[in-house]
Amino acid sequence: MKACLSWSWSLLFLLVALASPALGQFQDLAAKIPNSANVVAFVNVEKLMASPIAIQQDWASKRDKAFSSGVSFLPPDAKHAVLAMDMDLQLWTPVWEAAVIELDHNPDMAKVAQMTGGAPDVIADLQVVALPSDAYVVKFDTETAAFMAPANRQSTTRWLRSVLAKNDLNLSPYLFEAFKYANDRGTPVIVAIDLEGAFPIGEVRAHLAAGGDFVKQNKLDPELVAQTIAGVRGITLGVTFSDKPFGKVKIDFTDDISLAPEMAKAAMIHAFSNHGVMLNEFYDWKPEVSGKSASLEGFLTPSGMRRVSSLFNRPPSLKPLDPAKVATPKSKEEIMKEASIAYFHAVEGQLQDLKQTKQGTAVSSMGQIGVWMSKYANKIDQLSVLYVDPELVDYGAYVSDTLRSSYNAIRSGAARSRIRQVDTPMQYDYYTQTNTYGYTVRDGWFGGGYTPYGYTNTYAVPDQQAYIHARTQAATEERVTSGNQARDIFQGIEKATGDIKRKMTQKYSADF
Repeated sequence: MKACLSWSWSLLFLLVALASPALGQFQDLAAKIPNSANVVAFVNVEKLMASPIAIQQDWASKRDKAFSSGVSFLPPDAKHAVLAMDMDLQLWTPVWEAAVIELDHNPDMAKVAQMTGGAPDVIADLQVVALPSDAYVVKFDTETAAFMAPANRQSTTRWLRSVLAKNDLNLSPYLFEAFKYANDRGTPVIVAIDLEGAFPIGEVRAHLAAGGDFVKQNKLDPELVAQTIAGVRGITLGVTFSDKPFGKVKIDFTDDISLAPEMAKAAMIHAFSNHGVMLNEFYDWKPEVSGKSASLEGFLTPSGMRRVSSLFNRPPSLKPLDPAKVATPKSKEEIMKEASIAYFHAVEGQLQDLKQTKQGTAVSSMGQIGVWMSKYANKIDQLSVLYVDPELVDYGAYVSDTLRSSYNAIRSGAARSRIRQVDTPMQYDYYTQTNTYGYTVRDGWFGGGYTPYGYTNTYAVPDQQAYIHARTQAATEERVTSGNQARDIFQGIEKATGDIKRKMTQKYSADF
């Protein structure tokens, strides 16, 4: 466990290798990002690698092993990186992902094809390799490479032609602000999500009416809350490094925020939890409201850094193994044992992160970690399986597939919830009114007597409270059902983990 924790800390050079001190280092890299990006990350590794924690824990000597075991995010030959994606903000899934990286060497694309098993190609007069992982790697110049997924050749061709024709910044106004933090101020890690124009106020009002328990419990003005949410500009996370990694996440709006700091913190945690991107650390972070921004700040744990890094799929290393670093020859059995132990610990570490929760909180609910399930499944798929025991490879594939099944169960529940809420009929209270304005005397075969003259009307009055209750009940039922399905699926992973651990321990006579 201590060894696993030690390697978790190595993640903190997550996106990592050495960097040059030149101001404006990200200008050329950011200019190559497609203009439809709404999520971007900048990494200034120079400050990161010179930080006290990096020196104390000797991250520089652990880069290769940390990357191969899945702990670090960027390959060890990276010096600076700009990562981006076009995120579908409804489904929280990327339409495309890209990374533009400054390397510490001149990549040989023929060797890249050999190392990755990819297919060499030429697009827009640039050397590229189509990777088996459904991505392209592109060589721009002797020290700059880029990655684009999925490997859509036509889209990649258009992107590369646009970069070559006009190599300048195409970032949105909000992402440009994040670029300035990284490029001018030198913040080591910046991640920003542009949300401007993403939420129609009518849709926000409907969402608050259907499930606005937080608004009601805190006696907030629903219309003011709706206008504030519709005016959100984006979310930015910055990370600096001293003895510990320190993070600050802020949400920016178009108008001033009137909430008290603690109320703003509760609202932010509520929002992050409902969208499945909660970090346990947020409960302990200090809130602040200043003008048009609300923020939380505090220390990040290895688990938190791992989750942040999982937002992006990692590109492969383009640098061949240095022969001078090749260890003393070992037997085939010894090589497989070591590779299998490292692989199992990497998978187990991902699962431990998913299960982590803070005492007295509900962060462990299935819905709140839904997004991380999908992201961690991708990270497990990207782990190296070279020399790993075939049964462990099958176990890893089972884990990643099961995590996706859990995530899909949660997404399906959310979709059913929306459908049921939309289909919920208006609830009515019925009232009857009778108006009598006279009587007459009647007789006949069936009796006689006084008979009133008048009319009776029945009125249907919409019952908004009953309607909202019915919609909320539908949402709750679907949330509980999908959560239980995901939880049952996840329990299968725990059983499989215990079974494979016992089997591998007996097979290799080693502690897994």
